[in-house]
Amino acid sequence: LTNKQFLKVRYAVDSIGWINGDYYLPQLKPNHYFTNASGFGNKGEKQKEEELFKMLVEEKSYLSLGYAIGVASLLLPLLDRDNFVIFSHGRTGAGKSTMSFLALSLFGSYEALKASNDNATTGFELFLKQRNHAIAVLDELNTSAGDSERVAENLIRTIYKFHAGQGRLRATVDLHMREQTRFEGILYISAEDDLKTFLKMSKKTVKGIYRRTIVVDFERLFHEYGGEENLQRWTEAVYHVIRENYGNMLSDIVSRVKDDINRIKEDYENFKSYYKNEDQGWRFEGQERALALLATAVKFLERHTSLNMGFLYDIVDEIATQNHQEFNKGVKASREELIAEIESWVAENYWALKVTQTREEEIEINDKDGTRKKKQIIESTTKQPNRNLFGKIEDGKLLLTSPGLTSLARYIQTSESNLKHMLANFGLAEKDDSHIIKRTMRVIDGIKLKVYELAYSEPSEPPEPD
Repeated sequence: LTNKQFLKVRYAVDSIGWINGDYYLPQLKPNHYFTNASGFGNKGEKQKEEELFKMLVEEKSYLSLGYAIGVASLLLPLLDRDNFVIFSHGRTGAGKSTMSFLALSLFGSYEALKASNDNATTGFELFLKQRNHAIAVLDELNTSAGDSERVAENLIRTIYKFHAGQGRLRATVDLHMREQTRFEGILYISAEDDLKTFLKMSKKTVKGIYRRTIVVDFERLFHEYGGEENLQRWTEAVYHVIRENYGNMLSDIVSRVKDDINRIKEDYENFKSYYKNEDQGWRFEGQERALALLATAVKFLERHTSLNMGFLYDIVDEIATQNHQEFNKGVKASREELIAEIESWVAENYWALKVTQTREEEIEINDKDGTRKKKQIIESTTKQPNRNLFGKIEDGKLLLTSPGLTSLARYIQTSESNLKHMLANFGLAEKDDSHIIKRTMRVIDGIKLKVYELAYSEPSEPPEPD
């Protein structure tokens, strides 16, 4: 027995995040081997991290919102299935990056976990998968180096892709479909220019970006909640600590989330009603979920630290006001903008549509007696959906089932009733008064279904989702 070797058992895990009610990260699961968790982990002393957190909260530093953003990324898959993007803008030194690095420091080394916006499509999908159920940070996006239009297009593609929460469908060499990359969490993007500046650089219609993004103007936060002298001192304190001390507070946070989940869900529903209530002076169609998630994270931290965080609720309200203004400038869609949104939705959900494409051609052939005559050739090809059926594309029409209309409304970030109203007003669907008509179509996959009939021009090449 003295020569018997005992092997330490380690379990291989290929992703981080919530798995069967437990949260997986290297510092929380030391007996597991993580194949895709570079940058995550812990180092240094938890006490130093806690002292920094307490100092920033007690001095009412707006940078402390970074902790709430990090916690919100943990809570998102437990409360709400919608990813969202935080787009922070303002001059260099206003605290944009520092706030995001505080969020990252809950999970690991901010220096290893941050990224730029120059990732290729596949690389970006892997980057997001690695940060599943956590915060992903693209730091210091700018247009000064390189093609500004390319940078803007990349930003738009990034926001749409992240909000959808899934990568492209790809085929294997034997023509089977690979498993789609999926990701849940919060994406934090920082830039000097505001979002509107980037959108103006693009040739695409991108009003839908406002429904998928929470904009944070750091100039306003700096002047209302900071000041030059305070910010400089806070920033120095932050980097002094988080360079060598990170990832140690997460164990307590995860443990308390598990114990407190029912109360967290109740808080979230209350905050969602609060931000959806137009009597507060705000109007959103989707963004209230992101704002409610941030406020819920603040409430969670306040409850478990006994620190007064009233100023952080004020900051979330200030961000709500900023986004109410941006939303109501950007959300008034034209007919062309709605069509662009529908085309984008089709591109991302092509797998759930039955598509019949018909080609007609007239050719000349020899008759039996040798004379030449014309013959009409009609070819029809059909692509069958491989998952839930959202509808059918046929003969210049998009025929949407009820699940398809629900998915489209959710994609556009509006209510189904509002979507129906816009489709009717813009003449994109057959209507009775101001309501679009639901008709019985022949058959899809052997089932007779009622569908909404929308005008749609099918492109010659099948769309490829970004």
